[in-house]
Amino acid sequence: MARLHKQPKSGGPLGIQRSLSLFSTASPKARILFLCLFFVVLGALWFGLNTYAKTATPQTQPYEPTQVVRPETSFDLEHLPTFDLRMRERLRDFLPAERRAPDREALAYLMLEALQTPAVRYYNKGLFPFVPGFAREIEKADVLPRLQIFGFRGQLEYVQEVIEESGEEGKGGPFEHFWRGRILVEGGDAAVRLSFLSPFPPVTRDLQAPTVIPPTIELKDGWVRGRGLFVQRHLDTGPDGKEVPAFLFVVTGLDRDYEARPVETLADVGLEVIQDDPALLDTAQRDLLRKAYPLTLLRFVKYVEPLAGAAGKERRRAEGLEPGTFDTHAAYFDLIHHPGRDRAKYFAGKGALLMAPFVKDDETDVTVEPNDAGIEAYATGLVYTDAKLIFHYAAPASLVAGLKSGDRIRYEGFFYKTWVYPSKSGVDRMVPWLVLTVLEVVPPPVPDRRGEFIFALAFVLVIGGIIFLVVREDKTKAAYRASRRRRVLEPRPDAGE
Repeated sequence: MARLHKQPKSGGPLGIQRSLSLFSTASPKARILFLCLFFVVLGALWFGLNTYAKTATPQTQPYEPTQVVRPETSFDLEHLPTFDLRMRERLRDFLPAERRAPDREALAYLMLEALQTPAVRYYNKGLFPFVPGFAREIEKADVLPRLQIFGFRGQLEYVQEVIEESGEEGKGGPFEHFWRGRILVEGGDAAVRLSFLSPFPPVTRDLQAPTVIPPTIELKDGWVRGRGLFVQRHLDTGPDGKEVPAFLFVVTGLDRDYEARPVETLADVGLEVIQDDPALLDTAQRDLLRKAYPLTLLRFVKYVEPLAGAAGKERRRAEGLEPGTFDTHAAYFDLIHHPGRDRAKYFAGKGALLMAPFVKDDETDVTVEPNDAGIEAYATGLVYTDAKLIFHYAAPASLVAGLKSGDRIRYEGFFYKTWVYPSKSGVDRMVPWLVLTVLEVVPPPVPDRRGEFIFALAFVLVIGGIIFLVVREDKTKAAYRASRRRRVLEPRPDAGE
């Protein structure tokens, strides 16, 4: 007779093992649960890494380029010194004799302020414009805006260097050596002249020259722009001996300016002056790659103005501008390393603004460089393309209205030059510089969910298949054990003999 095995009590060692088996991989339910959790974690990890890869930004972001300016330009009206009221009262210009010979001591005091006080010499915010219409108002005014800082522009009529013998001790001051001149102010039907005294030589730096150190240029003729302290109405006698009415200023800054000229073709831009061979990066001439060539750049901006934006769409079509791309690393670095070959080629693409457009104009602390294209405002910035590449741009100010950092944009523009700037990590970065005709916001691309859908479907099928195989295997084992128990429990036919 078959022996029946006694079932152990649940509280015994075998009962504990059976209870623990429910939480081990030997249990079918535990195996299914463990495998499901494993694949869920695996899927979540894949989804998280995929999402991060699409949204992560580069670790090294370029810093926002800034105009190199003297620290003194941060002065505002609160930092201007309080001028000596006694000197102000010495300035009189009601009589012709007072206009011909301004008070010498007051002028020496003002020139000393312009020479030695940074807040006076480098102040350039919110300048009053000295234009012919305003000059006529000053001529009629009872109370003059003496010692206010004005900005002016015009054609230089003459400059004289004056060297005088020293008088009594302490009386010479800036009047021992100074410069005087006269400017025909721009605009207006009637001639308005500005007579000036300068305690420093009227010179400027030629930023357009293709040299590492810009050469110094003496301002003897041509157009100039500047700023200075208004002193009084004046009767100026030039080198020719003729006396003309003018307005006397003590100059605090004087720079070269240019008469505007038309820019109608690429030949008018003057691209041939640019030197930007990347091989210069390893030589003493490396700083040539940092030069903007302001005259050439602003002529280029002037050239693209009729082609820019929605208004220039038909003009771009008429010009037959067929944009290329540099969306691959090979094309990008080929463009950087062969700037002469690709100069003024037209490109297009999509990307995002790495920084809000920086607009240079008379309303900001950084004004537009003197130029002969008549440009009074333009914008610069950096773009991060869809191919994860960076380029610098300049554009007409009208193109960037309302744009902000991070906006997804579409761009079109001409390649200008290879440009080098220090990245945030301190390493020099070479990037293309484009002059843009199109810079407009576009919606972000519609995410392609097909890959995620296929992954999710495959994930469900795999888990379902594993569950099916585990359940089937467990059912097979259970059936085998049941048949085995039946064979053990059933008596053998010859058991009773």
